[in-house]
Amino acid sequence: MLVESLKSVYLNSLLEPSVPLRLKVQVLNNIETYLQEEEIRMIKEDQQWSMTSKKENLKEMGDVTSGMEDRRGPEVALVSAPIWAT
Repeated sequence: MLVESLKSVYLNSLLEPSVPLRLKVQVLNNIETYLQEEEIRMIKEDQQWSMTSKKENLKEMGDVTSGMEDRRGPEVALVSAPIWAT
């Protein structure tokens, strides 16, 4: 919920003509910082997965769906589940 309200505040700050330019610049700087931190976090997670995937053989573990979560996220396994069930 906090994320949605923060998005709303940022969006309103950027769109409202009466908001000082300095505040708009700060909002954009905050968004840039957030995106950079998220990119770093995703790169670290990808590196961790790369190291883990080399050590583990998912087929030997008997976990067929784990291979679906590599870079595409758990949504792929959830979307594909009905196909396997038939």
